[in-house]
Amino acid sequence: MLMSVEKEIAVPSYIKLQIKDNFFYINGELGSVVYHIPKSISSFYINNILVLSCTFRKKSFKSIFNTIIINIKNCFIGVSLGYQKKILIIGIGYKVKKENDFLEFSLGFSHTVRFRVPVGITIDILSSTEFIVKGVCKQSVGQIASDIRAIKCPDSYKGKGIRYFGEEFKLKAIKKK
Repeated sequence: MLMSVEKEIAVPSYIKLQIKDNFFYINGELGSVVYHIPKSISSFYINNILVLSCTFRKKSFKSIFNTIIINIKNCFIGVSLGYQKKILIIGIGYKVKKENDFLEFSLGFSHTVRFRVPVGITIDILSSTEFIVKGVCKQSVGQIASDIRAIKCPDSYKGKGIRYFGEEFKLKAIKKK
C-alpha cells in the first residue's frame, strides 16, 4: 500500500534557500549549511514556503521523513541564531587554553592533551575552566562537545573531569570501613 505525505515549511525572509539536485543550500547571517535529502523526497520552494512531499510503502519511512523536516528547521535556526554548548572543567589543576586551531587541556595526565578545532566551529574561552563551543550546525556542535567531554569524562566518585554546563551528575557513595 502506498502512502503519501506532504509538509510545508515556512522559511523566514532573512534566510536564503536554494535547491539543486536534492541539496539544500541554506544561507543566513551566521553562515551557510548544505543539507542533502534523499531522492525519494520531492521538494519545491515558492514565496518563502518550502514544500516537501514523499510517497512510500513502509511506515518506518514516515519517521525518517519527519526527521528530515526537523533537521531542515534546525538548519534554519543554526544559520540565523547559531548553536552553542557550555563546557566546564572540574578538578584541581585542570585547565584549558587556546593556541591557534588547538585547545590544550591539562587534566592530570602526564602530558597535555591537544584537541584540534575543526573548521566551522568556534571556541570561546571564558576562563581557564569554562569555554563555549559555537557553530552553525547543531549536529557538529554536539559532536565536538561530546568529543571534548570524552577526553576526561567525570569521575563517578569525585566528579572531576569535563562536563556540560547544567549536566546532572550523581556521585557514587564511598565505601567506609
